[in-house]
Amino acid sequence: MTSDPWKELGYAIRQARLGKGWSREQLAHEALGNGDRKSYVGQVEKGRRNLSAETIDKFDQVLSLPEDIVKAAHLADPPAKVEPKEEIDRQERDAEMVYNRILREGETYGASDDLLIDLANNYTMGNYRDRETAYIGVRDALEASTKLRSGSNSGTDFAFLDTVSELNNIGDYEEANRLFDAEEKAMRRAHRAEMERLAEVERQMLEKRLAQFRLQNTPKAAAEYWLQHFKRNPGEKGWQRETLSKIVELNRNGNNLNNLFDLRTALFLANYLKKNWQGAKQGKCSFSACTLSEPSWRASTLG
Repeated sequence: MTSDPWKELGYAIRQARLGKGWSREQLAHEALGNGDRKSYVGQVEKGRRNLSAETIDKFDQVLSLPEDIVKAAHLADPPAKVEPKEEIDRQERDAEMVYNRILREGETYGASDDLLIDLANNYTMGNYRDRETAYIGVRDALEASTKLRSGSNSGTDFAFLDTVSELNNIGDYEEANRLFDAEEKAMRRAHRAEMERLAEVERQMLEKRLAQFRLQNTPKAAAEYWLQHFKRNPGEKGWQRETLSKIVELNRNGNNLNNLFDLRTALFLANYLKKNWQGAKQGKCSFSACTLSEPSWRASTLG
């Protein structure tokens, strides 16, 4: 709910109308004595109308609205944005004409009457200042609504779109957007968890494949696997510098532990990197300044 008394009144009117199973046309007939004023009822339900005390009471009489909400509306200041009566009346007429044209031309796309009225109201306000552009806007919006409905059939991840369509059909766009927000947050959390899971799987696979290469004593295969890994996961530094860091690490470990396998793997990586260091020819990096500096490097019997 909102602290805006006009929006609270509109929400209460809509809920009471739906509870009775009435259309906006029927409510317009019951409360205002004119079923053609369904567009007006739609604007009232959105809190866009400054109602007189008499009109508030008319809605209350047929719907039995909550007393506190009716009282707050009686005491409320006019809505922040109230257009001149002539403009409001023009919008209502245009909305009715756009609504009737949509029905006449059969381009409802299966939308509910409430949704048709809301769209006609929305697109005859604001920047849509003539009926033709308003009609085109409503038609395109209705076509978009079909995409929402069809999306619910594409898998369990989009099953919530059924509820979104139901909310849109009764004009509860705010709740539909809240549902979208909640689903997107849940999807992002699930995506992040899945990415973390896959990263851990890849880390374990890397570890086990390297163990396999060590078992086979194939340092060249180990070097090639490291290169594939860094190219798939370049990190912030890029695959070349990630590779360089690994060369330094393997070389240090090989020298400290007299580990010939690591030294040979480092050599294969160094030879590949020397040939493929991006920017070396342009002077951005002197590879000789980036390669291994340990004295034992050249002295290692690497074959």
